[in-house]
Amino acid sequence: MITNDLIDLYKSYGGDIDGFTRNCKPHQIQMVNTGDWAMIESVIQDLRLINVGMVSAELREKVERKLHEGFDQNAVAAVRLLAMK
Repeated sequence: MITNDLIDLYKSYGGDIDGFTRNCKPHQIQMVNTGDWAMIESVIQDLRLINVGMVSAELREKVERKLHEGFDQNAVAAVRLLAMK
């Protein structure tokens, strides 16, 4: 489950997984796996497309399912805000 702490970490590195792996603190590395990081990136991209009306209703539903199954409630709000930038 992706948490708000992981979203905060993602934001602190500007979404740059390479920068994270080079510069993270030892305790941070345990918080992250590349699958979670990729999921955050994918959902942000999908939400941005949704925000400008460039996706089908089916994709919108798929993204909403991903959010509710893979992100805790606070992380859903945080990732939605990230997608607005």
